[in-house]
Amino acid sequence: DLDYQNICEKTYKQVKKKYGIDKKYIIIGHSYGGVIALLFSKLYKNDCKLCCCIDNPPYVLSFFKKYNDKENKHILKKYPNNYELRKRLKIIKNSKNVKEINKEIDDIYTLIVYKSSQDRIKYYDKKLYTPTIFFRAYHTKPKKEDIDWNKYSIKENKLFKKDKNMIDYVIMNDANHFIWENQEFSDIIIDTIKKSLSFRIR
Repeated sequence: DLDYQNICEKTYKQVKKKYGIDKKYIIIGHSYGGVIALLFSKLYKNDCKLCCCIDNPPYVLSFFKKYNDKENKHILKKYPNNYELRKRLKIIKNSKNVKEINKEIDDIYTLIVYKSSQDRIKYYDKKLYTPTIFFRAYHTKPKKEDIDWNKYSIKENKLFKKDKNMIDYVIMNDANHFIWENQEFSDIIIDTIKKSLSFRIR
């Protein structure tokens, strides 16, 4: 079940079951997970202490619409519902035909990409509901594919600048998408979270 809200609801139930009630959570999401983290922090704002988005797709509706994978819509005909998807997953599990398995995996990955683009638009909300920090890779010498990322990152910062729940917007110049692979950037992420929590406790 790939729907963002269903992912949040299942995660919330699992976390509650594991850690019990009356807990406050720090939600951290990377890339597409950053968009899910923002939705989670909206749905369960009373349970969230802090939301951290690490180089999520810039949270601007025009960016989501521009990169909506409409060309992959055809894949829904193959997997119109969860029952069909589970059937195909069973084929992957039981098949010894490598070519068949790889074809199914490629199609399911395409479905995930398409559904993700749809859900980013479906659940878009330009308000923050939990104290939030963004950690953003910024390219000082952008390649062609980085230009929009930079442009929309600036728009994202402006979008949330006046939001009372915007704690910080941390620019990491020339970090790659997996920011924490660089120890220096990883330390900045950890220190920023710690400072934010100690500030809020006082």
